[in-house]
Amino acid sequence: MDHYSTLNVSRDASAATIKVAYHKLALKVHPDKNTSSTATASFRRRGHAYEVLSDTSQRSGYDAQSIPKHAKVPATYVYPIREILNAWAREEQAEQERKQREEKQAAERRRYKAREE
Repeated sequence: MDHYSTLNVSRDASAATIKVAYHKLALKVHPDKNTSSTATASFRRRGHAYEVLSDTSQRSGYDAQSIPKHAKVPATYVYPIREILNAWAREEQAEQERKQREEKQAAERRRYKAREE
């Protein structure tokens, strides 16, 4: 389940909004206050969602991996595309580094030839 919907907040909610929403829900579903059989699991699920969304680095990672609800592409197609694009970017970077090494070697050869003459 989506962490944002677990805490009943929007994706663009501020840290303060997330904190308030978590505390309200935590009081509502806390196992000491709620006697239902699913209270403990619900409390843990909301705690985990709050843990991820309250930490800015974890939240940005979660947002990067999650799919917006308006996306029409199934999740199985999004991740391979992301991996392909990342691999392509790594290949491009390696190609640029190779060209820089070759240019540096060519410049060194020209300097060496100039010294010999």
